[in-house]
Formats: sequence, C-alpha cells, structure tokens
Amino acid sequence: MKSVLLVTRSALLAGVFAVAAPAAAFSTFQAKLPNGSRNSCSTCHTRASGGNGWNAFGNSLFTENGGTAGDTSTIDGFSPSFVWWSADICGADSDGDGQTNGQELGDPDCVWTSGAAARTTDISNPGNGTSTSTNPDGGSTAGGEGEGEGEGEGEGEGEGE
Repeated sequence: MKSVLLVTRSALLAGVFAVAAPAAAFSTFQAKLPNGSRNSCSTCHTRASGGNGWNAFGNSLFTENGGTAGDTSTIDGFSPSFVWWSADICGADSDGDGQTNGQELGDPDCVWTSGAAARTTDISNPGNGTSTSTNPDGGSTAGGEGEGEGEGEGEGEGEGE
C-alpha cells in the first residue's frame, strides 16, 4: 500500500509541475506586452489555451523579429533578444481593424515599457479583427497631466499626413 501511495503522490506532483511550468511561461510572455494578460493567450494565439496556431498579432511578432509568420521554427520566442514591444509593433495594425496594436492594448502613444502601467480601459485584442476598442485613444499611458517635453506627442511621425 505504501508503494501505491508513493507512486500516486509522485504522479500527482509530476502533473502539477507539468501544468505549472507552461502557465509560468505564459505569464512571463504576457508581462512583455501592455495589458498582455487581458486577452490571455489569445493575444497572440488562435486559441485561448495557447499552443500552436498564431493569430494576426502573434504572426506580426514573428515577422517583426525576422521570422516567418506561422512558423515558430524560424525564430525563437524564448530568446532574450526576441522583441515583444517596439514602436513598429505598437504602431502596426496586425488584424486590419483600423486600430493600431498600441491602441488596442492601451498604449496609443507607443511609450509603454515592461513593468510600467498602461491604460486599463477600452482594451481589445490586436489579433482579432472583430475586436476593437471603443475609445482607442482614451486615457493617457503616462498616468497624469503632462507627459514631459516631446514624449508621446507624435510629432514628426506618420510621414505623408
């Protein structure tokens, strides 16, 4: 009976660690995007549970990092050099819904950095063309009056306007 309990306990612990490890990895990735946890894994994946299958935003991350859309073997998302958030990624409209990734994730001015607060209202999914923010430019990612000289002003950007 003791050996059965030992085997059962070992199997249970192995199962717990097998589930905990991916969950820890996902939260690590989510922290690299403004409001990355709002849409959970479906910020980048076609399924809420993650796994294979990238949505438009997930594919944008791979192509912005020099990979091929839909082919995770071309670039390593686990690499410390993988760029999760940049002005290019923020300013793109990955899902073609008329709102930039930054507008959908609460960083319309593309000034968010990892660990900083982002706007938490009117968040939508940058990988889902039917999901849009009702007020994509509402609120300030700076968290108060006055953003500092020249920062977040958008001057000189958007050539051809």
